[in-house]
Amino acid sequence: MIKNNIFHSSFKKVVITTFLITSSVSASTNDVKIDCNLKSESVFKTFCYEKEFKKGNYENADNLISGLSRNREDAKVKKYIDILNKNNKLNLIKYEYSLSRKNHEYLKELRVKNLDIEDIERNIKYNKDKRDLWYNRIINSKKYSKYVEFAEIINKTDPQKAKELIKIASKHNNAKAIYLSTTNKYALYLDEKQKKELLEKAAKLKNKEALLELFKKDYKWISSIKKLKDDDLVEFFLNNEKDLKYNDKKYFLNRFVKDGNAKGIYLKLKSIEMHEYGYNELISNITKKFSSTRFINSKVRYNLSKYKDDILKEYAKNNDIKATLYLSTKYGKTKNLLKPEEYILEKGSKKDIFLFAQQLASNRYQGSNESIKILEKLAKQNYAPAEELLMSLYLKEKIYKKYPKKVEALSNKLIKKDNLEALYYKIVKIGNPNNLDKLTTAQFKEVLKVANKMQSLGFVAARNIKKTIYSYILKNKKGSTLYNDIKKEVQEGIKNNDSFFKHFKYLL
Repeated sequence: MIKNNIFHSSFKKVVITTFLITSSVSASTNDVKIDCNLKSESVFKTFCYEKEFKKGNYENADNLISGLSRNREDAKVKKYIDILNKNNKLNLIKYEYSLSRKNHEYLKELRVKNLDIEDIERNIKYNKDKRDLWYNRIINSKKYSKYVEFAEIINKTDPQKAKELIKIASKHNNAKAIYLSTTNKYALYLDEKQKKELLEKAAKLKNKEALLELFKKDYKWISSIKKLKDDDLVEFFLNNEKDLKYNDKKYFLNRFVKDGNAKGIYLKLKSIEMHEYGYNELISNITKKFSSTRFINSKVRYNLSKYKDDILKEYAKNNDIKATLYLSTKYGKTKNLLKPEEYILEKGSKKDIFLFAQQLASNRYQGSNESIKILEKLAKQNYAPAEELLMSLYLKEKIYKKYPKKVEALSNKLIKKDNLEALYYKIVKIGNPNNLDKLTTAQFKEVLKVANKMQSLGFVAARNIKKTIYSYILKNKKGSTLYNDIKKEVQEGIKNNDSFFKHFKYLL
C-alpha cells in the first residue's frame, strides 16, 4: 500500500456515552458531521480539518496548523493564524514545533502584542527580569483588563506591583479591579464606608462578585441580581435559597423553567416534588418543549440527579432514543430496555445508527470491525455519510487486502462524487512508493492522473505525490517518453516562475 510517505517523502460504555454527546452536537444541524480523525491518512485529516475551519469550527485548529505546516503551506498557515487572532483564538495553537521559523516568530509577535496572559505566565515563572519587562509592557499598554490579569499572576511574587496595577485599573473604572481592591488580597486600608462605596461602584459596572457581596448585607440588591445570566442565577439560587423571599424564589424557579435551564428546572421540580400531579405535569410539558440532549449533557449535584432521571424516563417512555440509551448505560439492562447497541440498531434512525458506528470506529483498540459491518448495511441503503466513512475505514484497516472487490466497487461509486480517498485507492492498488523501480510507464501516468485530479479538487498535498514521481522520473528515466514530457512541463513551469517546478531545476 502507498502509505503516508508518498505525501511526505519529499520532505462499550464509553462508546455509548460519547455517542450521546456527539449525536447531540450533530442534532442541531441538518447534515451529519463526519469525524476528521477517522480519515485514513494524516493529509486527509488535515484537509477535513480545513473544511471545518472554513465553516467557523476552530476545534481542530491546532491539528490543522500542524498539518499545513508539515505540507509547507506557510502562506495559508499565516492566513489561518490571522483568522484565529481576529477571533481571539490564538490559545488554540499548542503545538508550535512544526511551524516554519517565519510563522513561529509571527505567532510569537502576535502573542506579545495581544499580551497573552497564559504565554506571559509561562515566560515570567522563574525570571524576575522578564517579570519586570512584562510589567512595563502591561503598564504601557493602557489595557486595564490586562492590568488585572497580570496582577493576579504576580501577586505572590511581587505583591506591591500587583497592588499598584489594581489601583491604577480601579481609577479607570475597571469593575473587577474595583472589586478586588476591597478584598484582603489587595485592600488598601479601607474602612467599611469606603469598602461599601467601592462595592456599589463595581456592582453598577456589572461585577458579579461585588453584587453578591452587597446582597449578603442588603436585600434591596435582589433587583440587580435578577439581571444576571441564567447560569449565574442558578448558582446564586443554590447558594442563597434560604435567604430569598417567597415571591423572589418563585420568580427564579419559574424563569428557569421558561428559559429551559436544565439545572434550574431540577430545582423547580425539587420545590414541587410533594405535589405529584403538578410534578408529573411539569415533566410532561418539559419533554414536549425541549430536546432530551439538554438534560443528558447537564452536570448536576448528586441531590438533583433524581430529577434529571425522572425527566429522562419520561423521554424514554416516549421512545426518545438518546434518553433510553442514557438510562440504559447508567442502570444497565432492565426488563423494559434492550442492550444499548441493540436499541440503536433496532429503533434508531439512519443518522443515529451512523453516529453510533462512527463512535465505535473511534475506539482505537476495538470497534472498527463492528463499525464496518454497521456502515456496510447503511451503505447498501445509499446513506452518503456511511459510504464516506466506510471508504476511510476500508483504507485505514487495509480491508482491500482481503476483500478487494467490495472496496473497488465502493471506490468506483465515490469517485463519481469526487471523494478523495476513493481516488487515492486507485494509487493504493498500484503498489508501494519504495518500489518505484517496479512501476510501468502506464502506472506512473495513472498515479499522476489521479494526483492531478486530487489537486484540482483543492487537495494541495497531492503535489507531493507529483513531486515524488517527477523527481524519480527525472533522475532515473532519462530519454523515455515520460521523461521528455515531464522535462518539457518543468521547463515551461520554471519559465512561468512557478515555485513548484523550481524544485526540479537541478535535475534537468
